Amino acid sequence: MTTTLSGVTAQPYTLVPGIYMREPEYYDLSTTQHSWIQAMQKKYKWTNVKIIDEADTTIDEHLGFWSVTEFRGRDRARIKEKIYLLQGDKFYYRLRLSCPKRYFDKHLEEFEQLAKSFKLLPFKAPVITKAPTYLTNRRKRYPEKPLSYSFIY
Repeated sequence: MTTTLSGVTAQPYTLVPGIYMREPEYYDLSTTQHSWIQAMQKKYKWTNVKIIDEADTTIDEHLGFWSVTEFRGRDRARIKEKIYLLQGDKFYYRLRLSCPKRYFDKHLEEFEQLAKSFKLLPFKAPVITKAPTYLTNRRKRYPEKPLSYSFIY
């Protein structure tokens, strides 16, 4: 899920929450960031990819990693972006400023303020209060038939 933070859709900020980590204690944010850049390069045909700067950081007492990257997009536009990757308890979060290179410096200060003010809330698993819709609908359509199970011996 990607959410635009500003009411103006031209603002280039995005948050990507809720990416599950299997073993957070062995999680390497730098490797994850580099893998993500390589995947985006392949998927969206980025060219001339350069990682300009990167470092470890902390935001809201959580481990983080940031990088500044330049590349040419599929439409040959020169793009510059800064990405923060933050580690929560069970998820990691990506905060991303991505815009044409000529607008990067204009938006960077506001993006840095947003990143510094970012707070991770404690994770709470969702509570399911009723049966899934497909079960409810099936019971309404076929009240006399129980749910069947197939076994292969």
